[in-house]
Amino acid sequence: MNPLELGILITVVTLVIVGIIMVVTLLILSRVSRAQIAKAREQFPQALAVLNANFAGLTADPSVRLRGNGILVITRDELYFKQWVTNREFRVPIRGIQSVELVSNFMGRWSFTPILKVNFTGAEGEAAAIGWHVRDAESVKQQIETLIK
Repeated sequence: MNPLELGILITVVTLVIVGIIMVVTLLILSRVSRAQIAKAREQFPQALAVLNANFAGLTADPSVRLRGNGILVITRDELYFKQWVTNREFRVPIRGIQSVELVSNFMGRWSFTPILKVNFTGAEGEAAAIGWHVRDAESVKQQIETLIK
């Protein structure tokens, strides 16, 4: 086998291995997601929506910059988010929400997909914002805006 053929073979084998790893990872994430959604629906039977979300940050605590997947629950009283890996929980009372917007930059991080940014008043009366990547961000934004009116 000449060096060119060997290089092509190594490249193909590497791509196949990477593809298999990606498929397995997506299957695991899908299973975790379904389990977390079911758990959240049990915990919040009154939920208006339970959806997958990717945490983008919290301005009230800049040290909480660790992005991560989790479950966002929308109820009539609050937005509740729990990250899968860290198990951090964030609660934003609906009565404290000032506005909701879709942005492409949140806390200095740019995104090609819209970030759902929720501006709210914190427990100490300070202005704060929390952000998530969610599927169909526009309809989630509208749902929250309906609750705050």
